[in-house]
Amino acid sequence: MTVNKDVPTFPLHTVIMPGGKLELQIFEQRYLEMIKQCLKEQRSFLVVLIKSGAEVGDTPDIYSSGVLVTIVDFYQLKNGLLGIQIQAAEKVRIETTSIAAGGLMLAETDALAPEIDVVLPDEYFELAELLRQLIMHPSIDKLHLLIDYESAVCVSSRLVEWLPLEREVKQELFELTDPLSRLERIDEEVQRMQGYLDA
Repeated sequence: MTVNKDVPTFPLHTVIMPGGKLELQIFEQRYLEMIKQCLKEQRSFLVVLIKSGAEVGDTPDIYSSGVLVTIVDFYQLKNGLLGIQIQAAEKVRIETTSIAAGGLMLAETDALAPEIDVVLPDEYFELAELLRQLIMHPSIDKLHLLIDYESAVCVSSRLVEWLPLEREVKQELFELTDPLSRLERIDEEVQRMQGYLDA
């Protein structure tokens, strides 16, 4: 396992899986400085889901696992703020956190083993078709995601990101290490949303 210390940390109300992309709007000074340093040093930062608290202001309570991300693009938004596009790499376990000067959260992390991929089983063909529909949405289409519809890891990961699930459910799915178990859970959630299962 790879241990990283003092990893800049960006708590969000969003779950992103390895291989996923996300656009962020940056305006707090601590995160502007973080992005500046990450670009200068070509280093990653940590994205982790907020358990309680807000994205802005005081330090929130976070979950114990997240994902390291890299900045793949940056630009000025129409409102004059900095926009960035990030891509997630590897899952990590968060061992400890601290707060640096300026309010930026830093974490000590251990890398988690990559998931073992398998071919998407035929029984989840409809989930792959659902993903094909989801990525046609303009906000997702502009990310230019490369989707392998035969990959259980890829299909399950992108569905976690883009299905309208509760954040706590997304984190539970994030923490699963077997893509087939994740697909099974996602299928249950989709059926529940469609009214086939009791809430």
